[in-house]
Amino acid sequence: MRRSDPWQRGRQAHPPVVAGRAEEQAERDGRLRRRLSVAELTVIGKGKAKPGCEAALERELRTNVRATHLEEGCLHYSLHRSLEDPSLFITIERWASKEVLDQHFATPRLQNLLKQAADLLVSSPVITVFEQLRVGQSPKDNF
Repeated sequence: MRRSDPWQRGRQAHPPVVAGRAEEQAERDGRLRRRLSVAELTVIGKGKAKPGCEAALERELRTNVRATHLEEGCLHYSLHRSLEDPSLFITIERWASKEVLDQHFATPRLQNLLKQAADLLVSSPVITVFEQLRVGQSPKDNF
């Protein structure tokens, strides 16, 4: 008796889009957009302090941590400093959806922080938003 491949069980291929199926494809695309709008996002913010401004930048960034933790939809927010380059800082953030992330970016507190930090940074911070690929999750993620 031949056993089926466990990786193939339950998989369904999406049918190719052909003439007459455009409405079905549009509906599928709409469902995907709705799913992504409520999907968890990870944000990495990176900034490099001007020489001699490292301590001042760290103070400014620290003022944001508690208030951000209290924001609706903030799942994780942490501040990190590079061991190799003490002038390099990153924030690692997880947000419940794009909507709550957009609300976070629009807060007067964050806008003020970005203005204050501008004088302390070599250049504008680099903020990158990622979607999580649901693969390889560790049980440690459930804290």
